[in-house]
Amino acid sequence: MQIKLSNEDAMVSAKGHVTRAPRSTKKEGTNVVNVRVAFDRSWTKKQNGQEVIDDNGQKVWERKGNIIEFAVWGPQADKVRTMNIRKGAVVEVTFSLADLLAERYQPENGDAYESIKTSHTTSLRLLENGKDDGTNDVGDAQADIPLEEQPVAETVI
Repeated sequence: MQIKLSNEDAMVSAKGHVTRAPRSTKKEGTNVVNVRVAFDRSWTKKQNGQEVIDDNGQKVWERKGNIIEFAVWGPQADKVRTMNIRKGAVVEVTFSLADLLAERYQPENGDAYESIKTSHTTSLRLLENGKDDGTNDVGDAQADIPLEEQPVAETVI
């Protein structure tokens, strides 16, 4: 079974923390800014089907982080560069699940790992203390290049 998603059918907004300063590049004459964002998920630890409780009577939580690298193209990329986004900043990103790309890397000296990237980001907002004050919205970040022609911007990982 194959599922095809159009960009409009699979929009997602999520908050996360920037893992490093955004990186700027040019692709075919178009400015591109790549922003790496970490998203955490957590759940209660279970052992033999039962929630684990610590010595203080509190549930024990486990966490796992995922990182997605978002590409912002054209004039919106220029605006992202002026937003003074730093490592640790909280951002809200809107993107289509149809634009996610998974890549597997095998460094010469190290373990293989996977990277998730987007070829297109619809919106990126810098949040002040994790809240939206309405002043830092990149707005509609539609790309100047049709999606099927957009390569994922190259970055050093």
